[in-house]
Amino acid sequence: CRADCKQDSNEKARRRAAGALTNLACKETAEQIGSHKGLLETLAIVSTKDESDEVQTRASLALTKLAACITCDMDCHETLLDALVVASLSLSANGVSTVLRVKAREPENRQSMAQHSGILETLADICSSEACNVKDRENAMR
Repeated sequence: CRADCKQDSNEKARRRAAGALTNLACKETAEQIGSHKGLLETLAIVSTKDESDEVQTRASLALTKLAACITCDMDCHETLLDALVVASLSLSANGVSTVLRVKAREPENRQSMAQHSGILETLADICSSEACNVKDRENAMR
């Protein structure tokens, strides 16, 4: 039972941490959180590789909520785009295609997104992947 209890405790802590980051993410805090060294990358990795689907979902929600608030004039914008490319590798639906579609609607984001390494490849991969759900594929094409 000790190993199982410890595992459950670790999962609970990870789930709560991702939930807390989701709660903290807003327009007023996005730049500060996004500029925290390694945080966006960690959220992207957790959203794709954590053993718990619930932790993956919460980390993805935190990342997408931050993404909605981070603008192209913020220093952490490039880091965000890197994190979205990593998060897009998840086999579960995680909203990355929606975030990229919404960000691409803003004319000021288009050039930096088109020039950012991995963004166009990510969108093409989502469009052509049978593993992605229809909604994600449609978002990547809009």
